[in-house]
Parts: sequence; C-alpha cells; structure tokens
Amino acid sequence: YYLPQLLGAMAILIIGWLVALGLSTTAAWAIKKTRLEGLLANSLGIEHSEKNYPIANSTKTIIYYIIMLFVLVAFFQTLGLTLITEPLNEMLNQIFAFAPSILGAVGIFILAWLIATLSKKLILKALEAIRLDEMLAAKTGKKSSVKVSSTISETVYWLILLLILPSILTTLHLNSLVYPLNNMFTELLGNLPNIFNATIILLVGWFLARVVQRVVTNLLTSVGADN
Repeated sequence: YYLPQLLGAMAILIIGWLVALGLSTTAAWAIKKTRLEGLLANSLGIEHSEKNYPIANSTKTIIYYIIMLFVLVAFFQTLGLTLITEPLNEMLNQIFAFAPSILGAVGIFILAWLIATLSKKLILKALEAIRLDEMLAAKTGKKSSVKVSSTISETVYWLILLLILPSILTTLHLNSLVYPLNNMFTELLGNLPNIFNATIILLVGWFLARVVQRVVTNLLTSVGADN
C-alpha cells in the first residue's frame, strides 16, 4: 500500500526538482543574454562582471526555492503528511495574497527606473550639447576630473527613484516607513524657495564678480600696472 505512494512522492520530488532547476537556470540565462543584468546593475550601482551576475543569480535562487516550495507541498501531501503541509500551505497562501502587492511594486519601480534612466540620458546629452564642462573649465581656469554634467544627470536619476520610493512602500503596505519619507520630502519641498533664492544670489554674485574682475583688469592694464 505504501510503496506506490512512496514511489509517486519520489517521482514528484525528482521531477519537481528538475523543473525548478531548469526554469530557474533558464531565467538566469535569459537575463544574462538580454544584457538586462548589466543594465540593471549599472543603474543600481551594483558591481558585476562577466563571471559575476548578482541579479541573474538572485533571480535564479528566488525562482528555484518558490517552485521547490510547491514541490515539497505536493510531496508531503502524496505521503499523507498533512501536519507538515498545513504550515507550508499557509505560507503559500500568504505569498499569493502578497503577490499582487509585490508585482505592483515591481511595476512601479520598473516604470520609475525607465523614466529616471531616460531623464538621466536626456539631461546628460543636453549638458554635453551646451558644453557645460568646457565652459566651467574655461571660467575657472582648471579642468576637474569630476564632470559636472555627469553629476547633475546622476543626481536627477537618483532623485526620481527616491521620489517614487514612497509609492513603492505604500504598495507593499509598509506605511511605517512611508511617514518618515513623506516628512523628509515635505521639508525638502518647503526649502525649495530658499534654495532657489540662494542659487539666484550665487549666480548674480558670480556675474557681478566677473564684471568687476574685467573692469579692474582693463583699468590696471590701461595704466600700465604690470610695467
């Protein structure tokens, strides 16, 4: 009586393990081949190389263990060990109940990531088109190793992701983490007028300083100060 049941359970376990291994490996291979690994890793600041694929490997591990969880439930149910399958079923029910929130959060993140990446590239192209780095180097008389155009575009990229973070946390029902972020954004937006005024003062002051510099330089040159 127990032999067919045991053989069926072992078949489920072996076939399920092969399916989990195959699907997880295929998903990781697809991420590597479509260059999605490098794109996501570079955007998120994660180190990767031809031998190290952290995003693909993480995806492979997650898919593998989720499938194996279903396989174990089927395995123990075939053996009639309902005492073990009940907590596993409860875990699966919670995963399925939380799945729409996870998918929604992933969708919001992908959309925000696309917008942030596009904004970063457009701003970088625009700043390179007006030769901002060359203009600043000519004005200051020195060439910096840090490009201002790249810094501005990177700042916009991370700012967009930061602004979308409360929506992701709300989708995941992590409201306890949303309130501090909302307070931070409220204070930041409240200080924007002061930041804008300070920027205007800085620009006007820099312009006046350049005018005075040219006037004094021309005056000293005309009276032969160097001689």
